[in-house]
Parts: sequence; structure tokens; C-alpha cells
Amino acid sequence: MIVLDDAEHGAAIADRAGTHFVPRLHRCISRTSAGNLVGGVIYTNYNPRAMTLHTAAWDKHWLNRDMLWTIFAYPFLVLEVEKLVAFVPSTNEHALEFDKRIGFVEETKIRDVVPDGDMVILSMRREHCRWLNWQPRYLKTAALESGHG
Repeated sequence: MIVLDDAEHGAAIADRAGTHFVPRLHRCISRTSAGNLVGGVIYTNYNPRAMTLHTAAWDKHWLNRDMLWTIFAYPFLVLEVEKLVAFVPSTNEHALEFDKRIGFVEETKIRDVVPDGDMVILSMRREHCRWLNWQPRYLKTAALESGHG
């Protein structure tokens, strides 16, 4: 199930992603399976043109089409930002490869700001987000299941 703005999930995702989560400032979209948190995203640093995306996963199968659509629909369609930004240590080759595979592009690097490496700054523009073209098929959220969606 896709869960919106669960503060405990946001804190866990932030901890795993090496950042902070402040419920009154940040947003969280997470996915659970059998009641357990399996992955999610938090959005920080919102401004009308862009925001930052942080991800964390506990299960390699945490992403499906509905989750991908939701992750990108919220900032691009609901908030109407133009760009998502992600900061990934150059030493995290798996995350860099994954982010590029889903459509992020490298904008620049900040040298020597993480242990043993650089910080890679990636971005995705709304018009380049292929996930928005998909229609969710099995989208279930806590709000929908409780009759509030």
C-alpha cells in the first residue's frame, strides 16, 4: 500500500538517506508490504520551481508502476514544480545508476564534500519525466482505503 505523509516513515527514510525529516515542512510518500515499510521518498527544499527528492529502500521490490507514478505525480502534477533535484554521493554507484536509469541526469559535482568522494547533483525536468505518461492501475493509499481519497 502507498502511504502519504506518515511521520514515522518519513523519519526512517530520512535516517536511511542521511538527511532530516520535519513533518510540518517536508512531505513523504512510502510503500508498505504486509504492514512493513519497504521504501519511500521524502521531498524537501520546496520552492515553486523545484524541490529535492530523497529515497530509501529496505526491499529491492519496493517500486512498482503505481509507486513510480505517485513519486513523480506529486511534485510535477500537484505542486507543479519544474524540476526535481537529487544529491547522491559519487561513492554510491548503485544509486547513481538507478537514478539515471529512471530519468535523472547529472548536472554537476561538488568535489570533496562527502567521505571519499564528491556529491553528484542530478535533476529531472517535468517535461522529461516519462513516468507521468503511465496510468496507475492498482493505486491504493491509506487515504483511499479509509474512504478519504
